[in-house]
Amino acid sequence: MDRKKFIKIIGFGALGLGLTPITFAKNATKKCNEKLCKLTWDTLCGNIGEVYKTDAFAYIHPKKGIPNVFIYGDSISIKYSSKVREVLSENATVIRLFKNGGSSHDFIQNMTMLEETMFHPGLENG
Repeated sequence: MDRKKFIKIIGFGALGLGLTPITFAKNATKKCNEKLCKLTWDTLCGNIGEVYKTDAFAYIHPKKGIPNVFIYGDSISIKYSSKVREVLSENATVIRLFKNGGSSHDFIQNMTMLEETMFHPGLENG
């Protein structure tokens, strides 16, 4: 992945709880076929393993008119993702990475997989 694409994915260094990478924020609010998006998300999560059957990894369809929050983290973030989603439910759509993010070494690979799967032209408005 080239530098420009990497910067576009992470936004302006917006890594962390409460900050959404620009690419994700722009694309997540576009109208998509919710059933197809959920099926795609479930397939993405299902390819990882049984440990990801918790609420933290549930498909969350973006809501119009409120910001998107993207949680990218390791195993600790799995424990608090559902609570953050609950607390911010009226103020933001909280979406978590489809798997344990692991170390920062895996960031580009994980975000590339997410982008290539969820923002695929085969999905209505990708």
